[in-house]
Amino acid sequence: MKTTHYIRTLVGLIALLLVCLVLGSSPAWAMDYTITDLGTLGGPYSQASGMNNNGHVVGTSSTAEGYHAFLYSKGVMSDLGTLGGTYSEGLGINNNGQAVGDATIAGDGAYHAFLYHNGVMSDLGDSLGGTFSYAYGINNNGQVAGYATTAGDTSFHAFLYSNGIMSDLGTLGGSYSYAYGINNNGQVVGAAGTAGDAANHAFLYGNGVMYDLGTLGGSFSEALGINNNGQVVGDATTAGDAMDHAFLYSNGVMSDLGTLGGSYSYALGVEVHDVVDTFLCHDIVD
Repeated sequence: MKTTHYIRTLVGLIALLLVCLVLGSSPAWAMDYTITDLGTLGGPYSQASGMNNNGHVVGTSSTAEGYHAFLYSKGVMSDLGTLGGTYSEGLGINNNGQAVGDATIAGDGAYHAFLYHNGVMSDLGDSLGGTFSYAYGINNNGQVAGYATTAGDTSFHAFLYSNGIMSDLGTLGGSYSYAYGINNNGQVVGAAGTAGDAANHAFLYGNGVMYDLGTLGGSFSEALGINNNGQVVGDATTAGDAMDHAFLYSNGVMSDLGTLGGSYSYALGVEVHDVVDTFLCHDIVD
């Protein structure tokens, strides 16, 4: 899916912008900051996917044999291992140092979502009936958001993992959904197919209900981040699906955040304070 490709190919940019957000609520472009090379796990490549308020970073690095999830803390990059296979990737972390992502099981026959805590990688399985699962976000209460295949591996559905139970969040009338973010109130955001899979819309899930956030006039939108006030960011197409713009959804209204002179922009995260000034946005100048 478009979102998965986008997140994984732009994580380096996201990590740099996250540094600015964690340091304070002032506009990122008005601050001084330092770029630090986190190194690798022995291979030539690494990428950072998330950081908590304590400066702990989670991501993925090449090793001598493949790719493994890592946790970077106090100047040390630690290998989180796998679930018995040869591959893992770290995608999210909370302020308690709990990390989530996905990893292959023995034989590399499937990817399963994992929760890493106190030195142990736990398999979250796939309680939705399929073979594959992926965890993208975790809040400070240890609740996890992601997506997993349903019976027969014919479709992905967004899930909320809480108190040892993986719950199917459903769709917006279509056959699929994906969850990418969660706040400390247990509200989940992502994207889902509408009736007949005619369109892909951003959603906000709360109190057992999946709400359609709409678009900026086109047929596509996806929600990628949410803060503890319930404000949501992501990207959506404009009328005619001509352009994809970052949006901020607040108080029931989706606002177009525009671009830096090009045609496309994407918002990936949002703080509680100074929301508009501190959103994460990547802009492609034509």
